[in-house]
Amino acid sequence: MNPDGSEQVRLTWHRANDTSAVWSPTGDQILFVSDRNEGIPDLFLMDADGENVQKIFDRSVRRHHPTFSADGKEIAYLQYFDEAVYTATIDGEKERRIVRVNAHGGNPDWSPTEAEIVFIFADWLDRKLSVLNLKTNKKDTFKLFNPAGGARPLRPNYAAWAPSGDKIAFSTLPPDADLADQGTIYILNRDGTRIKQIVSKKGLRAYLPIWSPDENELAYTQGVDKTQQIFKIDIDSRGIKQLTHHGNNHASDWFDPAALPVQPNAALLTTMWGKLKQK
Repeated sequence: MNPDGSEQVRLTWHRANDTSAVWSPTGDQILFVSDRNEGIPDLFLMDADGENVQKIFDRSVRRHHPTFSADGKEIAYLQYFDEAVYTATIDGEKERRIVRVNAHGGNPDWSPTEAEIVFIFADWLDRKLSVLNLKTNKKDTFKLFNPAGGARPLRPNYAAWAPSGDKIAFSTLPPDADLADQGTIYILNRDGTRIKQIVSKKGLRAYLPIWSPDENELAYTQGVDKTQQIFKIDIDSRGIKQLTHHGNNHASDWFDPAALPVQPNAALLTTMWGKLKQK
């Protein structure tokens, strides 16, 4: 769909659940999670028009939350049962375990510089935002607090790099496990400083933030009644627009061919993908 929610086009027609789609850096392919192979969620790749769907790995082991490297040659993801973040080449070869995240952690995002991956390190109620340098193996872990005050640390659950690589957006769970329907979205600098709350805490939880290519807006998922829908918010004005209204929609990603040094054929590309197929 377009960034204003118009011209929504369905890309997959399989009876399986297809989720967590992310654009390749050039916009000609989409990486996504599907349980179409024996009911086990794993990673698939397709063209931007939904054609040429290919399974990446020969053996399914429940891989989630994929992200591309900036050059499009590698991917990172959570391997669920191993409770660790892995990287692999886009053809599924050279799979490598890079960091343990514990139960309820993971959700990696690869930085635009390719040097770092942000992820969530979690141990039930204790959740921290971490950044791993892939060249030095140095890990920075941030224990974050609400800038408005409060003794309890924030509980991040998803994080996303800004296109410039100097900021990170992240969503949080409430401090108590029995309030899982509430949460909000913040941004902060790469070094963990200057936390700003972007989405109000009122209403059902807001999560899965993703930056616009110009860094002026965030798209995210939020509960509406008994459904999940995609919204976007202007970071400066805090103006909010609901982009989807029917069915269940979540886990959007944003692509703009105008942001590329050499533009592909823009007529063949859409600009956002976030449709959760209904059962």
